[in-house]
Amino acid sequence: TDLDKLDANNDLEVFHFSNYGKDFIKSCRCSPDAWLQMSLQLTMFKMTGSIVPTYESASTRRFRLGRVDSIRASHTEALVWCRSMTADKNKDDRRKLFEQAMKKQTKVMVDNILGNGLDVPLLGLREGIKEAGLWDHQDLFTHESHSKVNTFTLSTSQVPIGLSPSFMGYGAVVPDGYGVSYNPYPDSIIFCICSFHSCTKTDSRRFAAMLQETLKEMKLLFIK
Repeated sequence: TDLDKLDANNDLEVFHFSNYGKDFIKSCRCSPDAWLQMSLQLTMFKMTGSIVPTYESASTRRFRLGRVDSIRASHTEALVWCRSMTADKNKDDRRKLFEQAMKKQTKVMVDNILGNGLDVPLLGLREGIKEAGLWDHQDLFTHESHSKVNTFTLSTSQVPIGLSPSFMGYGAVVPDGYGVSYNPYPDSIIFCICSFHSCTKTDSRRFAAMLQETLKEMKLLFIK
């Protein structure tokens, strides 16, 4: 059946990182979620040579009829830091750029949670244009850049489950992408990494190996 074919095509890797967890990240005065988002950006940068459009769900249920907006981790500050981690930069420079990327990521996260995100207002504008019959009078939503930034090569989410060790995952949302959920524990982190066997560009085990290397490198930024 079609469902069996989809299941067989799913390249699933459950990666349990045991070098540290959210307690160490908090001791660095960093947001665990922002830290893990930056780790995913650097992992993709190492694998592809660039950062990629990234989706992370942000709950907006504090608002009437609110559901989710999109926390986007592929910003300029993240790219500059990723470049520094693969270039001949000293530790102090890398950490300074990391702190700038973390500051931007935390702001993006808070803005979305407080209802100041980008994607939901744009969705409302797009649907309003359709209802008003003005689609032929706009070029924003038909521009190739709009399509590109909404092709989420990385679809991510923090899925905190108290029972250890536990995880929940989901598939990639594009044929050549990854679906990555993560569950941070005090002393470890479980990642559920999904891609498709049918895509020769992706490999969930290679992603896990690169992510492990990345997380260890990030720790070194905060160890004297």
